[in-house]
Amino acid sequence: MQGLKPILPAYDRVLVVAGPRYGDILSYLWDDRNGIEHIVASVRRPSTIGKIEAFHKAYAYEAWMYPSHQSFVTYWNYERPHQGIGYLYPADVYFRDLRDTS
Repeated sequence: MQGLKPILPAYDRVLVVAGPRYGDILSYLWDDRNGIEHIVASVRRPSTIGKIEAFHKAYAYEAWMYPSHQSFVTYWNYERPHQGIGYLYPADVYFRDLRDTS
């Protein structure tokens, strides 16, 4: 894997699915020296993995319509209602839950 560099924009956290090979690759690309926290999806939590898979499916079919990865992520979180959360926007739900737990 020598010479590989991260291809995604810089983030401070990355959600990964538990798995030995995938974790090894991410550890190589984004490690603690870069200040990126790895958040591993909980084992036996299919809803978390399902959210990741739904994002990847939508990205595969819809990302070509956006000029950058970040513009697709903005669309996904702020402009696209999601059926699984009552046709709300993920950012609204996230910030509401964050406010309620403070």
